[in-house]
Amino acid sequence: MSRMFSLIFILSLAIGGLTAVAPAGAEASAARATPQSVTFLPTGGEQTFAVPAGVTTLHAVAVGGRGGNGASGGAGGYGALVSADLSVTPGQILYLEVGGNGVGALGGFNGGGAGGSGSDAGGGGGGASDIRLAPRAAGTSLTLRLLVAAGGGGGGGSTPSPGTTNGGGTAGAVPTAGQGYGGGGQPGTPTSGGPSGYSCDGIATTGSLGTGASGRSGVGCSFPFSGGGGGGAGLYGGGGGGTSSAGDGGGAGSSGSGAGATNTSVVTDTTGQPSISLTYAAGPSACTVPKLVGHRLKAARKLLGAASCKVGKVRRTHPGARWVVRQKPKPGAVLPPGAAVRIKLGDRPRRAH
Repeated sequence: MSRMFSLIFILSLAIGGLTAVAPAGAEASAARATPQSVTFLPTGGEQTFAVPAGVTTLHAVAVGGRGGNGASGGAGGYGALVSADLSVTPGQILYLEVGGNGVGALGGFNGGGAGGSGSDAGGGGGGASDIRLAPRAAGTSLTLRLLVAAGGGGGGGSTPSPGTTNGGGTAGAVPTAGQGYGGGGQPGTPTSGGPSGYSCDGIATTGSLGTGASGRSGVGCSFPFSGGGGGGAGLYGGGGGGTSSAGDGGGAGSSGSGAGATNTSVVTDTTGQPSISLTYAAGPSACTVPKLVGHRLKAARKLLGAASCKVGKVRRTHPGARWVVRQKPKPGAVLPPGAAVRIKLGDRPRRAH
């Protein structure tokens, strides 16, 4: 008796003209976020990044520039590698300053101090790599910095006096002193620039907000002294190396992150390739409704999934109906990601002759 009741129930639905079918959710997987990554390399100028729709967090990795070598072999120090998660807003414009390496006595882009002149010139300091909330023209305020990776100090004019690398913390490491009495430039700290080494001219200089100090000059000294290395840039720049018979290395800048940054890590880079990399989970694209009429239900599900849509309510004109004969909304409609499209199934549409 129960079997007979079931048959009568199914037939009554068929006679009524429509059979309800529960929608499937498999096609919604296309709306999941997909990891994306972009890397910026040095250009000698400012670069920008527009936060994509649906993105509220960026994982940023910044590498500061390496200090340049001194004229006779004092090795430049490596910059810092800083990573952090940054809170952002969709559509927000970020300003990226990828620091340059020191080249000879020239300091790297974005604050590297120049190497000091002398019998052998010191190497220029490495530029800092940082992410800002406003363009360079807005100034160097720390409140505008989201993340800063310091540059390494420039090498002293001669071989015995390498520049400093960033020491893996928020302040750089103390440089190796060269021969003589000049002394290396001291690293920047989270709150102040590093003082420079001594020079025969007696002029005291220090690193400053965002900028490394120039290496001390050996020109005009009673002996043919080599120039000191330039200070590396950073939150605060390192001091320039002092002058001596070999020249002394410049100090590295300091690194750190600003408000809205979490999980910050600071270590010493080992590649010598400054960069800024941003990784984020891209939100799903909008649902652009595809044409479904003329396709079977299985094919329609795939088309909707690929278009960031999903199947909504499905109705059949009779129990054996398999072909889409009507859809709502119509093809081409643009809806939010994961929007449902209603489908009516019937007999296979006849081709027009």
